[in-house]
Amino acid sequence: MGVLTATWRTWVKGESVTPAKLNTPITIDITSSVGNYIYGLELSNNSTDSDHDIDISAGQALDSTNSDVIILGAFTKQLDGGWTQGTNQGGLDTGSIAADTWYHMYAIAKPDGLADAIFSTNATTPSLPAGYTLFRRIGSVLTDSSANIVQFFQNGDIFHYNTPRLDIDVTAGALFDASDTLPSTPLGIETIANVSVNGSVGSGSVAGSQVVLYPEIYGSVAYWDAGIGNSAGTFGCTKQLFVNSSQQVRRKCNFTTGSLTYTVYVNYYIDARGK
Repeated sequence: MGVLTATWRTWVKGESVTPAKLNTPITIDITSSVGNYIYGLELSNNSTDSDHDIDISAGQALDSTNSDVIILGAFTKQLDGGWTQGTNQGGLDTGSIAADTWYHMYAIAKPDGLADAIFSTNATTPSLPAGYTLFRRIGSVLTDSSANIVQFFQNGDIFHYNTPRLDIDVTAGALFDASDTLPSTPLGIETIANVSVNGSVGSGSVAGSQVVLYPEIYGSVAYWDAGIGNSAGTFGCTKQLFVNSSQQVRRKCNFTTGSLTYTVYVNYYIDARGK
């Protein structure tokens, strides 16, 4: 635990500059001026047990209340074990590892500055071990159908899958307008997803198709530019779109006859990590 500080040296105009003045710094607490600060603390699959362990790079971040700094050295936590203090130890706050589940990683600390990390299915507040009062979500990881952590790499706020994830694979009828979910984006977190969209139409007069942000807010929208006109054929594009905390986007298609085969792959997502 600590505070962020700024230090400089100053003197009054007209005064002589002496070594003593130059070597007397002024330091102030700027913690409240840099809310949601985070540096480092990037996640990666552990090289020894990439299916269950996550490495965290050294870094620091303001806690969830923007009042204290959590400083954590390079660390490894195990998702397949209950939380135990220290690196290369169990990291799950409650329960046991499950398939097809999002786990949010938090940096945590005691008031005396002792820091650690913990996994939780709760996207806002983990179940903290005794004595730990500070926390900050620093990222999220997803398990697959075998309860193994999906392989990814992180660069800043970008979480890129090693293999694109097929999240939507449907056949839609005419005048179809509905919400879809992207389960490869973190549950409980608003993100921006980079997706590859592909589709084909066997017959019918095709007006287009759309995937957009926040369907429960924006509802029906104008058609998307990947529509293929008024004849059978295929279409595709890669785009970024907002995804709400329920993992929802909207799909829209409109044609008179036939059906639309439609797939959406998630390549990566952007998670601001509380900034």
